[in-house]
Formats: sequence, structure tokens, C-alpha cells
Amino acid sequence: MLFRSWIVHQANPRTARVAVNHIWNRHFGQPLVATTENFGLNGAQPTHPELLDWLASNLAVNGWRMKPLHRVIVLSATYRQSASDRDSESAKLDPNNLYLWRMNSRRMEAEVVRDSVLALGGVIDLTRGGPEIPEANGQTSPRRSLYFRNTPNEKMPFLEIFDVADPNSCYRRKDSVIPQQALAVMNSALAQDQSRAIAESLSKSVGEADDEPTRDRFITAAFEHLLSRAPSSQELSRCRRFLSEHQEL
Repeated sequence: MLFRSWIVHQANPRTARVAVNHIWNRHFGQPLVATTENFGLNGAQPTHPELLDWLASNLAVNGWRMKPLHRVIVLSATYRQSASDRDSESAKLDPNNLYLWRMNSRRMEAEVVRDSVLALGGVIDLTRGGPEIPEANGQTSPRRSLYFRNTPNEKMPFLEIFDVADPNSCYRRKDSVIPQQALAVMNSALAQDQSRAIAESLSKSVGEADDEPTRDRFITAAFEHLLSRAPSSQELSRCRRFLSEHQEL
């Protein structure tokens, strides 16, 4: 709401382009103008200037309401493309996907990672609003990550590992894939507590027997619960081996 109020107050063609560029970046992970913080003479040129102008006009025509613009973008054929890069010819001609021949692969944002863990465990608190929550409660509170304190000196460690928004620079969030992220998911109290809760719930639903059919049902139920798909034969085999070795340990 604050951003919308600002762009309405500052309404002009340049402001519309700036707003559109930010919105496009949120959907695609790649803005139309690479220098989101600089639309001046020293900034980068747009990769698709006609598209940027058309979307800016769309925003202005709709009374600077963002919802119609979001709808136009997410219902477009460009947004609904696969992220696969199997088209070797396109990958060779445009490895950076400047011409949008596929969807960009994107890692989940820090807040989405934490909220997903809570949601899968069935404990997420969806209460809206309220005062900010101390970042020290990040491993125990079921509240959504949006409500935690985030300042230059006070950041939740779990979220910081996954590139939480920088309060000093709101132009574009960095996106990294590092080993510490996997370790945080494996070893944090938050993830371990929810993993145990999920395992207990699945065990009750498929039965407590320790035979192979029951284990297969457990593995399948876990994949469907966590990934919304069934395991492949290779994944099923590896999970069987893991459960057997884990039991021995």
C-alpha cells in the first residue's frame, strides 16, 4: 500500500517504468532494466523497451492499480513457460535468457523457505498483523517470517543464510546457493522439530509395521506431502536404503 501510494503521488511516465521494472523483477527474477536502483543516464538500457513502455501505460490506464498489472503478467505465455533449458539452440544463442525463451529458475526466498517448513509441519500461524517479533524467536515462533524484526544489526540467522531482504537496500534481493543453506535445513531446531512432526504424522497414516510395503507407502506419502509428486523408481530405491541404514544406526 505504501509503494502504491508513493507511485500515485509521484505519477509520471518514468515512475511508471520504475514500478513496472520492480514488479517484473519480482515475477521473473530478472528485471527489464538491470540497474533497478538507477534509471538515469548512467543506468542500463532496457532489454525490452517497448514491453516496458506498454506495461507502464497499462499501469497508468488502470489508475495505478497493481493487481491488473500482476494479472496481465502471470497470465501471459511468457510467464507460463517451462524453466527447462533443453532447447540447446536457444541456450547457445541466448545463454542468459535475455529474450525470455524460457522461465528463469529461481530459488525460494528466505521467508518462503521458513514459512514452507512451518506449513508442511502444520503449525504455521497465519494471523495477520501485529507488532514485530524479536529475531531471536525465529526457531520457536510459528508466526510467518514477514513479522520478524529485520534491521541492519538485528537479523534472524536462519533467514540471513537464505538471503533475507537487506533493510539498507530495497532495490533488488541477492540470490545465492551455498552449502550453509543445506546445513541450516538439516541441523536447525526449526527444521528438525517439523521433520519429526511430519514423520510421526505420516507413520500414523500409513501404519507402524516395519515391512517393505509399509516403508514404500511411507516414502510415497512423504514425497506427496513434501514435493506434491510420487517418487521415481530410483528415488524409491535410495530412500529404502536410507531407511534401512538409518535404522541400523
